[in-house]
Amino acid sequence: MNQGRVLAAGKLNELYEKYSAGTIRVSADKPEELASEIKTLAYVRKVEVDVRGILVQIQGQDENSFYEDVSRLAKKVNTKIQGIETGSASI
Repeated sequence: MNQGRVLAAGKLNELYEKYSAGTIRVSADKPEELASEIKTLAYVRKVEVDVRGILVQIQGQDENSFYEDVSRLAKKVNTKIQGIETGSASI
């Protein structure tokens, strides 16, 4: 709902899968280079780099794909992944 208007309807689990955004934080020794590559992934909604690493927001159920892709991208830019933390934004 937004300003009294229904924007989406359905079962909660279906709405969650469709509209939720998974949040993943990646720590790497070259965060700027890795973040640039992560931004090219079609399912990535947002990428931010800060002192703690790279914060990535992905659409829907692409979290498993992200783990494979981030490993591949890390090799491409010759960086070491030091850690990955996951979380989820609620709808």
